Amino acid sequence: MEEYDFERGTINNDGTTTYRGKETKERSTIFSGTNSGLGKVFLLMFLGLGITAAIAVVLPMLLLRVEISDPEFAVSLYLGLIIFSAIALVILTIVAHVVCFKKEVGGTTVFLIYSAFMGILMSSIVLMYNVQIVGYAFLCAAGSFGVMALYGAVSKGSVKVMGYIGFGLLGAVLSLTIAYFILSLLGIHYEALYWFISFLGIVMMLAFTAFDVHQAKRLAESGNLNNNLAAYFALQLYTDFIYLFIRILYFLSRFAKKD
Repeated sequence: MEEYDFERGTINNDGTTTYRGKETKERSTIFSGTNSGLGKVFLLMFLGLGITAAIAVVLPMLLLRVEISDPEFAVSLYLGLIIFSAIALVILTIVAHVVCFKKEVGGTTVFLIYSAFMGILMSSIVLMYNVQIVGYAFLCAAGSFGVMALYGAVSKGSVKVMGYIGFGLLGAVLSLTIAYFILSLLGIHYEALYWFISFLGIVMMLAFTAFDVHQAKRLAESGNLNNNLAAYFALQLYTDFIYLFIRILYFLSRFAKKD
């Protein structure tokens, strides 16, 4: 029969002792490592969003000052920045995957540069959309993103189904978008198809959010979430949020125009 010593732990029949603090300490270490790993990912993500938001707001203000003295130059400059940023984002996406998985350092720098160029593209939102609608879209995106991120973080089972749903919807969104574009070229406009694509896009990014957070959590639990991989997952969640925000913004803006 086993005895229990409150100071030492369980004294087994063979005379050995199982110390009660060992398992608790191991679990505490894993939990702490997971929290710090996910914290690093979300900290980088929020930093990237802050950089993007700052540039998106400040750039139009600077361009307005240039426009006062030379309108044509201001327009040409802005178009040049938009085109250059779009090309840079494509290149940086490829570089980020190479750096984060092949190198030991550099992932954070690539991600922050990516955030800056995204800010230039997102500045068009400040110029094109009402501030109130942008605010509503941000709140909706932040709330829904937070719920799915929390689900991915606390879920103890596998959330691979979210990945399957996300990739399945990605294929559907691409196919329907191409169909919508072709129909538009033919002069056929299906408003319901646009709304359906927007809705699928929102659901798709919510599924990807839960999947990406859960993947980062599993990697943190394994102790393999280094700085570069943290930057990679920060980039994934960053793009999830940006796309979700844009889809919700388009959705709300079209809805507001109908009213």
